[in-house]
Amino acid sequence: MLETPVLVTGANGQVGRRVLKAWKRERPSFHVAAVARESGQMWQAWTPDMPPVVSQARAVVGLWGVCFGTLEETRVNLDLARAAQSLATQTGADRVIHLSTQSVYGRSCLLAREAQVLTPASPYGQAKAEMEDMLRGTDGPRPIILRVANVIGADAISRSLAGTAPIVLDRFSDGSGPVRSFVGIADLARIIAALCTCPLEDCPDILNVAAPVDLPMNAILDAAERDFHWKEAPEGALPVATVSTQKLQQSWLPRPQACTAEALYHDWQMFRD
Repeated sequence: MLETPVLVTGANGQVGRRVLKAWKRERPSFHVAAVARESGQMWQAWTPDMPPVVSQARAVVGLWGVCFGTLEETRVNLDLARAAQSLATQTGADRVIHLSTQSVYGRSCLLAREAQVLTPASPYGQAKAEMEDMLRGTDGPRPIILRVANVIGADAISRSLAGTAPIVLDRFSDGSGPVRSFVGIADLARIIAALCTCPLEDCPDILNVAAPVDLPMNAILDAAERDFHWKEAPEGALPVATVSTQKLQQSWLPRPQACTAEALYHDWQMFRD
């Protein structure tokens, strides 16, 4: 077990809580110091105006973020990224893992590749694209940007599974429902853990993180044996929003294992609140 801890911010968020649970089940090779604005069972209270909770860190993992709101509101993500970089500088960490999103690809999200031009179509996607641009010019600890697909447990379909309201899915003119890239929490946690401990030169600058198989949303509902209703997709709705995982599949990083609707639903059950 490595003595110098990994410092995790946003531990009380949808992704943060679940990643910590995954690390509790499948312990990484490092200690974890987790923080959030309010204290919890697995994290300490901390805000960016406070001194770091540890004097030294191996890496900083930024799991915080604002997903909803106006562009001005979601631009808080830039401030959080700066705070994570500052935290790494203060604790001697040589890397910061930042969560971005496939939303940076906007409507050009058909097996979107890391090298393509970003064309975000939502305030959240625009703010994350601006965050990435800012980080590319930063000095100090190295930023590692993960463009994460729909995270089971923290995405729209998971909120539907957790609720009791009737579930409604868009249906397109060909009779199909929305197809998306997904990633399970256990797989995301393994990839983050690997990036925290590998030699710095082995880290990618930017990486799409998703299972290699894209799935229709209704397949996950079927796996959960949940009833749902179709409605005609509104104009402008995207039938397919997927990312290429070629770079991840060709890398040394752990391959995602939850690649079926049944496996993703099991992941949701394992790490649900």
